[in-house]
This record gives sequence, C-alpha cells and structure tokens, in this order.
Amino acid sequence: MTITETIDSSFTHSNNTYTVTDKKEDYLLKTIRIPKKEAFSYAFLGGMWYSKNKFKLSFDDISLPYPFTTYYTIKILDKTIHDKHCRSAIYVKMPVCIIQLEKTCYLIEFDPVIKLNNQDVFPFIHLIEKTDSYEVSFYLSTTYTIKQKKSAWLGRGKKTTANHDIKPDDSFTFNTTITEYDSWEQAILSQAKKNLKTKHHDSLTNNPKKVFTNAKNALWRSYDHKRGTFIQLPWRKSPGFTFGNSSYSLLSYEAIRLDYFSKWYQDTKDEDLNNWTNKLHDLFLNPALHTIPKKQGKGIIWYNMTTLTQKGLAGYFYMDTGYSGYPGGQATIDFHLLNYLLRKPNEEMKQLVNRSLQYILSTQQDEGSWPMAIKQEGILKFRPEKLQNVTSYGGTAESVRALLKGYTCFNDESMKDAALKGLQFLQDNNPICYNGLRDIGICEPEAFSAVSIINAFLDAYEQTNEETQLSMAKTYATYTLPWIYQWNSSNLAFFYNFHPISYSITPRLSPYETAWVISTYHRLNQHLKKDFWNQLNKELFNHVTSWISETGGLSEGIFPTGLTGFHRLPMEQTFATVELMNSAQTLCTNPITPNKKNEKQSKSKSVQLKKKGKTLLVLKENNPLFTVDASQAKITSINTASLSDIGISFSFYGSNTKRLKRKIKQRLRGNIGKFVIGAGDARYAITGVKGPELSEDIHLDLFKNQIISSELVIQSDNTAQINCRSSVHILTINLSCSIVQQSVIVDMNITIKVNDHDLPTDQQILFPVIGAKPLKTLKNSIYFKGFSLTGDISTLVQTDSFTAINQTLASNWTHAGICKKTYTITIPLPKKQEKIT
Repeated sequence: MTITETIDSSFTHSNNTYTVTDKKEDYLLKTIRIPKKEAFSYAFLGGMWYSKNKFKLSFDDISLPYPFTTYYTIKILDKTIHDKHCRSAIYVKMPVCIIQLEKTCYLIEFDPVIKLNNQDVFPFIHLIEKTDSYEVSFYLSTTYTIKQKKSAWLGRGKKTTANHDIKPDDSFTFNTTITEYDSWEQAILSQAKKNLKTKHHDSLTNNPKKVFTNAKNALWRSYDHKRGTFIQLPWRKSPGFTFGNSSYSLLSYEAIRLDYFSKWYQDTKDEDLNNWTNKLHDLFLNPALHTIPKKQGKGIIWYNMTTLTQKGLAGYFYMDTGYSGYPGGQATIDFHLLNYLLRKPNEEMKQLVNRSLQYILSTQQDEGSWPMAIKQEGILKFRPEKLQNVTSYGGTAESVRALLKGYTCFNDESMKDAALKGLQFLQDNNPICYNGLRDIGICEPEAFSAVSIINAFLDAYEQTNEETQLSMAKTYATYTLPWIYQWNSSNLAFFYNFHPISYSITPRLSPYETAWVISTYHRLNQHLKKDFWNQLNKELFNHVTSWISETGGLSEGIFPTGLTGFHRLPMEQTFATVELMNSAQTLCTNPITPNKKNEKQSKSKSVQLKKKGKTLLVLKENNPLFTVDASQAKITSINTASLSDIGISFSFYGSNTKRLKRKIKQRLRGNIGKFVIGAGDARYAITGVKGPELSEDIHLDLFKNQIISSELVIQSDNTAQINCRSSVHILTINLSCSIVQQSVIVDMNITIKVNDHDLPTDQQILFPVIGAKPLKTLKNSIYFKGFSLTGDISTLVQTDSFTAINQTLASNWTHAGICKKTYTITIPLPKKQEKIT
C-alpha cells in the first residue's frame, strides 16, 4: 500500500493552488491516507491533540468545568462536516501531524491558515482510523460558529456565525507535505530546525541586562514591606491588585523568589535583592503558613496561598477548597527552600522542609506518581473531579526534584528511592503530559509539566551521571517543541511563543511559560552543547520581551482581539516578571552587576550646608544657591531659576481618601472576612475581569498639606537627610551636594514608604513636581531656566502651571509599598568673573 490523497471535486488543483468551481458550505481540501503497515504507537497535532491509543480527534475525556470554560477571548467551535467531528486549526502550535508507527514516523506539515479574498480562514481538521489506513482530512468551511468576549478571565461570551463568501473562480493556496522519518523526535527536531533557519535573528533585540533591571524595578509594584511578601497580580494600568481582597501572595512563588534573589545577590551585590531575601526568609518561618495533614499524610503541609489579616499573613489552600496541591505546591516550595539553604543555612527552616518532605514521601502513589491534589480541610469544592484520583505529571516531577535535593541535604535513602521511582513513572519515549495546571481540563494534554520533567531528569543526571536520564530530558524537551507557535496569520504574530495548553485557554500567548522554558533549554544545552537550542532561546527571548509592559513587568497571558491583533491581560503577574528576570539572567553573556554610580566629589569646601529651623540652605561663599523647606518637603528656591510657589515638591492625590471604607475592610481582614470583602469581585462573573479606569486628568494634592511631622538632619559637610511623615506616607530624602565642572550637583535619593494597607486604587502620584516650564528634554534630562533635572523622566507630564513625573505606576501605592527614585539637579554656576546675586 502507498500514501494516497483525495481532493474535493469542487476544486481544480494545480501546484497547491485551489480554484473553486462550485459553491457550497464545506469543501474537502485534502484527505491523506497513511497505510496501516505497522502497529500504531503515538500521534499528535502539534500542541493541539495527543494520543497513544486511538487515532481520533475526540475530546470527550477532557473535564473542564466553570469557571475554567471562561478563560478565552475567541473560540472557533468544533463542527461536524459530512458526519465527521472536526476542529479548527487555530488551536495548533507547530502545524504538523505526527503519526508514529512501530518503526516509521510520518510528519504531515500543513498550512494552518488560508488567505482567501483578503481574509484569514482556518481549515478544519478530522482524524480517523480506518480498517487499512489512518486518515487526516482538511476542510475549508464557509460557515462556522465563533464564540468571543472582551475579557479573557470570566465574563460571558457571545456566539456569532462566521461567513466567508466563496464564489466560483476564487482561488487560494493550501500546502501539505509528507516526510518519512524513523522517529517522532527526529521528525520534530528536523522541522524545528528548518523553521528556525527561516526565522532566526543573529542577535537579541533587547538587552538582557536592561530587561533584568527594568523587571526588578517592576517588582516594587508588588512588594509589601510590612509583610515581607510580593502580592500577585498588580493591575497593569493603575495601582492596586486583582483579587487582592481575598488572595494575597502565592507561597510557592515566594520560595522561588527566595531562591532566585539569594542567588542573584551573590552575583550582583544588589542590596534590594538582599533585603528582599531576608524578608522572604522570615516569611517561611511564620507558623501561620503551614499546617499538619488533617486527612492523609505525615509531616507538615505548606499552605499554597496567603491572605492579609489584621495581625499579618495567614495561609490557606487555593480558593479555600482545602486542596493541598502538588503542581506549584509542596515540592516546589521545598526544592527552592533547599537551594536557598545551601547559600544561607538555617536550622529551623531546614527542619520545616524535612517535615514537608515527609508529607511528600507519605503521599506517593504505588506506581511512583503523585496525585494532583489531596483535600485536607475546607468545605468549598474547587472542582467536581476527585483530584486525589488524578495523577499530575508536573507535580510528580516537582516532587522528584524536591526529594533528590532532600537526599543530598538529609542523606535519607528513602527520599532517593522515592525520587527514582517517580522518574521511572515519567520515563516514556512517547510522552503525553497531564494535570500540571489547576485551571485547565483534567486529562487535557499539556506541556507545562514537561518543563518540570526536563529539570527533574537533569537533576537526576547531574547526581547519577546516567545517560538514560539525559536522554529522557532531551525527549521531553523535544516534546515541548511543537507547543511553540510556528506560524503567523495576517494580523496575529504567534511565531516563537511557547503556549503549553492544548485547548482550554487557547489561542493565547504565554509569556511566563516562554520565559520559563528559556532557562530550561539553556540548562539542557549545558550538556547537549547544540547551537540549535541557543538560537531557539534567542528567538523565544526576542518574542517574550516584546510583551513587556511599560513598567518593565510581564502579563501572564496575551490574548487575541478577534483575529485583528493581541491584547494583554489587564494585570501583570509577579511570578511572570521574576521568571522574565531569570531568562534575562540566563542569556547574559557577562554577569549582571549593579550600575556603578558616577563618582562625584564627596566633599566640597566651596559648598556649605546650613540649617535654619527646618530650612536647609545650600551656600557657596555664603551666597544661597538653593533652599529646601523640610516642613513642606519642597525645594523652595534655586538661585538662577524662576520657580512658582510649587517649587520642586511631591503630590499624593487620592492617597488618604475613603478612610472609613479602608478601616472597615481592615477590620474584616482574615480567613473568614476575606469572603465578605472579596464578594465585590463576584461582578467579574458577568463583566469579566477588568482593571480600574483611571482619569486622564492630572491632579495635584501637594504633600506639604498632608505632613504631620518633619525632620531635617545635616549629616556632613555636604549631605543632609529630610524625613517627613503623613498619616499614610513616610518620605525620606537623602541629599548630597558637590561642585563638578562649574556646576552644583544635588543628588536626591528618595524613598517613600506606604505605611498602611487597602489605600484607594484611584490615586495619582507625581514627583518631582516642578513649578516651571521646561525649555527642552533630552534623553533622561529636563532643562529649565537655571537648572536641569536628570533621572527617570519616561512618564513626563506637562501642564500650563507645572512639570512633573507621573509615578503612579512606579510602585505599590495601595498595600504598604516602597518607592525608590534617584534624581539629580544640576545648577550651572556663573562664570568666575560674574558676581552671584
């Protein structure tokens, strides 16, 4: 038997060009028949459908309840064509169909989108096993159903009918090619390398060090300095947090941050990273963040979420359902805490991790895997499925990693044995991953788990030096390749974005997972040493960095707006931003080091600082150059400048409003109260999750009107500190003055602490606010008559009466955030022959 093809009689066909001869609803583009000459072992459509036991495009075994059915912006619904169940090619990532027989693999490459009459049309695909063949059919449909909505999270979708007017003599191209290989791995690697040759760039389009630095700055938007935690989901275009009334931070990702920050601090000596590390260290010693098993298992269980209470942070299980989950749960926390403890030993934390590892050991299943979740407490139901009966491939890999790391720390043979048993379960030459995420279908093929599995096999290889472990890491890495988009439509640039979900939250771009897989490929290639993986990482990095927000942070998902373009989720995800930093650090050719400050004259005998009450006078030869009024947190005058009464000051508009609402919310904060204050989020079920709408108007509420207490301290001949406090803000300005090249240089290191929680989201923060109009702006400097201001001026605001930098998105202004900024004022001195007046 040979491979045969059939094309609809309503076309004429020549060199992959189709010309319509008859008008109808559905056209058969092509049926490809692969003869059954060997036993079937594995088949998939790239990143869309996977099976080891049947060649049929069926999805009946995927369980996807509400609200997970609402995570989309566009769906092309399945269609029955000529009594055949068909699915749109819009769900495919690498547009190939793999049919792996016992000794032969067939790769069918196809066009996932057809250009017809200046419209993009996605063909439908049907798979079926016949008595003597495996058939792959592609259909062009002129009518089908689309379901769309504006919000990607929650909300209601609307069904519409898509119609394409196709007439006789219309023509288009549709390509398919069939190539024979020995194995699916050989086929996929060959296809990926071919695609890379046509698309790759020789260099990175974004500097990794700059990406790292900007992303680190974006983390201030999530940091709560009073609780020492990073709040998930900051709104992208306003202060505040999505679902912040109920869920606060994710403990597994706090452990990842503790691991990463402590490592990066060793490399960079960045004190912010060190301070964050110390705070996160204390977080994991909080007894309210773990519990003992109530129904199954030994040891202790880390809670996987935190909520803000009146007394601090309290832990709870995801959505208060009582499920102790393994994906992103126990093992992830233990693995990263053990990495941290190698750098900074702590006996108390070490024993907590050991007790948690006992829980992981006690819940391993007989075949070596771990369940998706075990319900330990709580009365709410997360999903209708019994998750303790569902195996998580990603959770198994994470458990293996934690136990292998635990073995090296505690020398406990039972940990090593359990880990190797878990690896034996995962060892599969034809892998399909399931249940690595909570929010997708049960038994829905995915590749999220595969990233953890690659790392688990690499952990084992680096401990045992067994080539089998490295071979399996490569197999799973090859498995991830078809989950990388490798096609574009006219208006949707999908290419080189990793999206490890087959259907439920698809189509979508996944910046977090793309950043995550970069560091995994890099680690794998430390052993494989193949240029392909380096080149692929460059493409992935180029594409993921194109989705960085103006703040430097990263949204978790990018969704299509119809078929015309993409839009980001209305919030950033803190763990996505951190993984972006990790990918940037991975691709840096040189170690990331802190920016060196310009060395200026530390002491100048020509500049004198004088204190008069709470006014600081900066003098040269007893002549005032400029003055600062600490009681108003304001530079009131500059010698040669014309400043209005605003001077150079600070504005916190809307920060201290809605005080009664804030007090009520804080009284309710707790494990029970979170249901009450979180009830307002129920509206999203109808409207979809939307960010707050901010006014485009510019508002001033000068800080001088809010100050309760102030202090001025002259620290040395040329340095001074100003401290001001209001009911919700603590402002510290460290001033350093020097003379460099006939100019007075005033460095202002500004730190603002928000000293409360639950402040309004409709704040507007401006500083410095300068009571003058600029003459010009160049790069990072604004020039005024008599002085210039240098620093981050990317959010410059100009009105008729003042110039300001909008800092509203620079930090966490609602929940005990910290903002750090540095600005330099340069005041040219008159020439020596001129007298200062």
